[in-house]
Amino acid sequence: MCWASPHVGGILDDWRTARDMSPEIYQMLAGKRTDYFKGSGWKSPLTDTAHLLRNFRVFVAGFLPGSLEKNKAILSATKRNLSGSMVGLGTSAKALGPDEFLVIMDE
Repeated sequence: MCWASPHVGGILDDWRTARDMSPEIYQMLAGKRTDYFKGSGWKSPLTDTAHLLRNFRVFVAGFLPGSLEKNKAILSATKRNLSGSMVGLGTSAKALGPDEFLVIMDE
């Protein structure tokens, strides 16, 4: 499942914070850029366009017939391989439990 969340403030804050130790001019520019894009998950920062910022996530679920004990090694290897592939693409991967998944779905 592909999930496109309009909640991008945390990403912008992280980007801004990464420049805290930079020269003052870069801190100022980072602040102006993040302020410009705040709220862009809901309203386009460009007039007369529909360009919105999104935090894209992909959820992958797997199922094998039989018991968990029987398939645990296969599922673990698949999870490890998929996570490694995502890292190879330059993105992160995280295994979510049911509660974490439901919190995201409540967005």
